[in-house]
Amino acid sequence: MHPIRLWCGIFLLLVPGTLWAQTEPALKCSGHDAASFGEDEFQRPATPRVVEFSIGVKSGAGAELWTEPGETTLYVDPDTKEPFVMPFFDETRSGFNAAFGLFGEVRFVQYVGVEVDLMFVRHKLLEDTDWTYTESVNGNVQVYSAHTKQTLLFTKLHVPILLKGYLPVGKRVRLSLGIGPELSWALYSRATFALDKGVLKGKFASFKGLTAKDADDIGLVAAAGVVIDAGVVKIPIELRFSYNFSQGSTYKDRVAFDRIPPAGYPTQGSLVARDSLYGQLLLGVMYDL
Repeated sequence: MHPIRLWCGIFLLLVPGTLWAQTEPALKCSGHDAASFGEDEFQRPATPRVVEFSIGVKSGAGAELWTEPGETTLYVDPDTKEPFVMPFFDETRSGFNAAFGLFGEVRFVQYVGVEVDLMFVRHKLLEDTDWTYTESVNGNVQVYSAHTKQTLLFTKLHVPILLKGYLPVGKRVRLSLGIGPELSWALYSRATFALDKGVLKGKFASFKGLTAKDADDIGLVAAAGVVIDAGVVKIPIELRFSYNFSQGSTYKDRVAFDRIPPAGYPTQGSLVARDSLYGQLLLGVMYDL
């Protein structure tokens, strides 16, 4: 055979095999890389961020408490030694509240954080009073009785600042505990006084009604809750208690009258628009930034 024809035959036999040997590993390598990319993208868990931010809204309702004040006797008659008292919020009273507001939260390594709220809270304290008192009229003892209803209503902007700790208890649930100061600014207040039965007579016949006086507060708030991951948003559910350091301890710190004996009998009273403590159950929606 001619040498040129021999070399051409060998070339035609060797080149296709060589090309295939070079191409096949490249294809296998590309397939392995694609599989590795898919595994990293969808199966490897995301690394938690060191700092996380959230914003949201909360609303809810709860109960109010006005604790019993001290020193409720306003005057003692020097002759008869009879004490003079006014039966307005002179004992423990209760009521309810409703709240709505915005909040922001920052968390560090998922376990510690700070929450700041702007909550508008409407407080209402309720009171029913039975008036039973005696007077001497022309030497005869007269017994008077009546029934009245009072309310103390006020709205405040509450700004609690909570230092919080978090405990994950599942893939979609974490518990939280928080405590911190609460600042409150008065926005509106009103007091009502209404006769329900009978008529005030004798020394209380001139009494006309109650007013309210705005007051700002400083308190301590504690909260316990759970956060449920609902996908795009999270659902915080929280039980909150607040104690008011600004509430006066004596009756005169909380209630004032235009006059008291021996200057005369009251015609008007004024209540400082504060509670002693309150509790709330709050439900919200939170979005992670």
